[in-house]
Order: sequence, then structure tokens, then C-alpha cells
Amino acid sequence: MGRLVVLPHRLSIRCRQFAAPRENVFAALTRAEHVVHWMRTHALRTRLAKGYALRKRLMNRVGNRKAPASSRKKDDMPNSYDLHGKSAIVTGGAKGIGRAITELLVASGAAVWIWDAKPAQVSGATSEIVDITNSASIEAALSRMPGVEQPDILVNNAGYLGKTQGFVAHPGEDWQRILAVNLMGTMRVTQAVLPRMLRAGRGRIVNMGSLAGKEGLAALAAYSAASAGVIAFTKALGREVSGRNIFVNCVAPGPIDTDMIRDLGTAVVDAMIADSPMKRLGSAGEVAQMVAWLCTDASHFNTGAVFDMSGGRARY
Repeated sequence: MGRLVVLPHRLSIRCRQFAAPRENVFAALTRAEHVVHWMRTHALRTRLAKGYALRKRLMNRVGNRKAPASSRKKDDMPNSYDLHGKSAIVTGGAKGIGRAITELLVASGAAVWIWDAKPAQVSGATSEIVDITNSASIEAALSRMPGVEQPDILVNNAGYLGKTQGFVAHPGEDWQRILAVNLMGTMRVTQAVLPRMLRAGRGRIVNMGSLAGKEGLAALAAYSAASAGVIAFTKALGREVSGRNIFVNCVAPGPIDTDMIRDLGTAVVDAMIADSPMKRLGSAGEVAQMVAWLCTDASHFNTGAVFDMSGGRARY
């Protein structure tokens, strides 16, 4: 039996199959071995190139994770959402988390109305001055919306932190305002908007709670109580309307890099960062991504849920 060379495509060459002289057969075998060697070398080089490219992508991802939030670019979170044809109200949308939510909803195609105590300048959004602690102000703003079945989306983001101090020394008018804005305001706006969603047979409500509502924070007793109320309200209402194609959820951020947090002072902010497993503040854009997802059909089995945005700081 002649000499056998097995090629990758299962081609075999046997010496006895050749009628040509012996030296021609051995020349053909030599060329075949060269082909096999070239193909193996080429395959190895291809695998090495792919491995290098994969390693480079992974190193870039690790580098992005290590970068502080303030140095990250917006395109580091390239998620896109389709909210074309949807209308939304975002309370407290003039700045901070509310502004980031508004900008992302607008970029996703939604028609957005900002309800805030101050005028808001956000490209593509309509600004309304609304006092969410006043039912008449809420109803007047709703009457100016173009459709009786709008909005499709309600984001209750308006909030007031109040003074950071022990409860005994906390002025009554200040902690009552915290409850009036954060808890009662959320409930008033929801009670006004919900009948429209029920008539339309659809709706998304996202309430902004806080880590304080889950754990309770010293020197922020009233704020913690209001946030806990928002969480309980979300759970109860979510169960109440779960069969009506209306989804009610809560996002509970920890310390987020906003003016409200920075105004607490450098010492307080540094302590918040030290307490964070990730050793940084969250960004408003990260919170907006979670809210936007909850407003889409991708979130279709979540209601009455509380989504933690604390960088691992929350304990339950």
C-alpha cells in the first residue's frame, strides 16, 4: 500500500493510484504536505488574531467599569428604547434625575410633559409649572394635554429632601413639606392620571422612592418615612391594577450625583461614597436607563416591584 496523506477536506492520495513515474508521485505528496502545513499555520494565525481582538474588547470593558461615573461618556450606555407614539408626564423633570429621565424618554421617541415648580428647558419636551401638592393645579395641567387618554407613562419623580438633622429638632413645617411633596404629591398625581389610563386600557407608572425608604437613614427620618410610603403605595397599587394592563413599579436610588446630594456638603458625600461597595455615587443617567426600560413592553411581567439602584449598598 502506498503512502497516505489526509487533507482537511478528507482528500487522500495513494501512490498506487498514480500511473506516473515514482518521482512525480513523491513530488505530489510533498506539495500536499506543504498545503497541509500552510492551512494549519493559517488557522493558527486566525485563532490568535481572534483571541487578541477578544482580549482587547474585554480589557476595554474592564477599563470602563473602573472609570469613575463622572468620566464616563453617554455612549457608554448605548441602550435604545422605542417609545414612539407614547406620551409621558415626568414630575420634577427640570434637573437632576428627572431631567435625565426626560431627555432619555424624548430621545426614545416619547412626547414628554415636564411638571415642575420651576420652568424647565429640555429640548423636545413641554414644560408646565405645576404644584403637585395642589389638586387644582394638577387637574388644570391635565386638561391642557391634547388627549383625554394621555399620558401613557407617568414618572413620579418630584421630591424634596428637606433638612438633614435629628427629628426632635426638625421643624414641623419642613418635614410636613417632605411628606406633602414626596408621598402625598405622588399619590395626588397618580389619582388624577390613573382614570385616564384605565379608560385607555394601558399605562406605565414609575414612582421614585429611595434607599432611605428601605433602610431608614438617621437624620432623615421624615424623608425615610415618605420614601417608605412610596414603596408601600407602589406595591399596593400595582396589585390593584395588575389585571388592567397598567404596570406600577418603583425605583429606589441610593446616593446619586445630583445637586440635591452635593448640597449636603463634602463630608456627607464622602461618607456616602465610603459606604458604597462600588465606592462612587451613581449617575442620573444610570437611573434614567432603568426607568426607561420599565416604560417599555420589554418590562411586561413586573408590577408592584422595587428596583434597587444603590450600587450594592441596599441590604434587601
